[in-house]
Amino acid sequence: DEFAKKMGYKDEAEFIEDALRPDAKQEVLRGQYITANFDALMTEYKVTRLKKIVVSLESEAIAIINEAKDMAAFDALMTKHKDNSQDLDIVTKNTSLDSNIAKKLDELYKLDKDGVVSTAVKQADGKFAVLYVYDTKKEDKQEYVDALTVDGQLQGVIESYYLKKYNF
Repeated sequence: DEFAKKMGYKDEAEFIEDALRPDAKQEVLRGQYITANFDALMTEYKVTRLKKIVVSLESEAIAIINEAKDMAAFDALMTKHKDNSQDLDIVTKNTSLDSNIAKKLDELYKLDKDGVVSTAVKQADGKFAVLYVYDTKKEDKQEYVDALTVDGQLQGVIESYYLKKYNF
């Protein structure tokens, strides 16, 4: 009740009705839209799951590619290069990425087998990123729906869809 009043509402009930409920409804509608258009959105937004290790020399990148035979090996290499590695998790064309990695999404989202990408990506800063693509089967669909739900550009597309659908 105190928080609601600090936010300018008369009480908790008014806060729930005026602030929380509309947001919850919008989130449900976004989830329904994404679920109904899942395959098309995976393609349009180039949805991929990535891990990366960044090194200074191309020769280092090649050595990592040769060592990373599976995810366990790649994860061990990430631990070894812990200051320069990252599990990016689910990324889309709208994720803030190095521009050269973003360009590579055109190929990566189409992969149907998990594994290390056979060539390193030379980043805009001149360093080399070794990428590992995983969960290419997208087995937990809800994780992808949740990730797309917060994509700002897609939120606008969905809002526009529902406004047109219901003649607003």
